[in-house]
Amino acid sequence: GYMLMKFQHLYGQMWSQMVSSDEKVSMIVARLSWQTMSKAGFALVEDIRGLLSESITPQLNATCSGIKAWEFSATSVYLDYFNAAVGTMPRVGGLAFVITTPCVMLYFCSLLATLKLLLTVILPITWVYGIAIWYFGDGGLSADSDSVGLHWSVPCGSSMMLLALALDYNVFYF
Repeated sequence: GYMLMKFQHLYGQMWSQMVSSDEKVSMIVARLSWQTMSKAGFALVEDIRGLLSESITPQLNATCSGIKAWEFSATSVYLDYFNAAVGTMPRVGGLAFVITTPCVMLYFCSLLATLKLLLTVILPITWVYGIAIWYFGDGGLSADSDSVGLHWSVPCGSSMMLLALALDYNVFYF
């Protein structure tokens, strides 16, 4: 987008200072005036990565063999952690389900108790996360539509704790 065109112009002006004398290495350092840990910052990371991957064509690689390009920033590391955590969350939840369900069934020696625990534990946890995402991610009850959102580590770090608390307190109902 617009930001890339602006940076492309600046890069052209600073070519002699940013490229090594043998023209084999280039490094770009940018300090932006706005908060990069935002949707706009993540979009910029995706744009830069897309531009870098598009710029290394087979013809360019044939001419300059072994050309490599990387984009590294705190925002990109954060975005990669976010994508990895969100990508593994269903598997972690599924694994917790697969491990805890037989353990509960063996402990109580009852299929009905296991089903009851699943319904009284899984449904409230999904409601809690749904309400949290609605409130923090979409603005919810706040008049400010520019809410910062729910941090990606909240569901990842709290899911096992909520599962353990829900199981413990539900056991007292028997």
